[in-house]
Amino acid sequence: MYIFYYCLTGVHTSLVTSAIHLGLLPEDRVPPVEKIINLPNYDRLAYNEIGQPCWMGTDNEGNKIFSIGVLSEKEVVPKAIQSLLDLYQIPQYQYRLVSTMEYVPYSTALGGVYLKRMGAGNLGRSVATKGLTRVYPKLVELVREVKDDLKNQAP
Repeated sequence: MYIFYYCLTGVHTSLVTSAIHLGLLPEDRVPPVEKIINLPNYDRLAYNEIGQPCWMGTDNEGNKIFSIGVLSEKEVVPKAIQSLLDLYQIPQYQYRLVSTMEYVPYSTALGGVYLKRMGAGNLGRSVATKGLTRVYPKLVELVREVKDDLKNQAP
């Protein structure tokens, strides 16, 4: 199974959600900001890399986990991915597209995209990360829902 978590840039909300899924971040508490900032690729992809899936790892069940940014194309990009996978005859039960868009706090969007584009990278990273710590429990719940769905899914 291929699981694609997606958000605006692919390097904040969806990346943290992917890390929770893989056990790189805890489910039972909000981790320290430093642990989030030190995740591979956290806030590190260039703007022109948005839209390219970032492989995060393989979970304990053998699922391949990705993070991807879609910017404002939250409906178009998932459709394009789904169409491409369908074109290559990859059955829908072999992949899952999971939006984290509803969990993107304003501060994360502001810090992750706008402040960074204005040249305030460190401030942007700090603002984005603080926003994620506030929605972290919701991201954990999303991961639990995805894992439960996967357990109940029959090919």
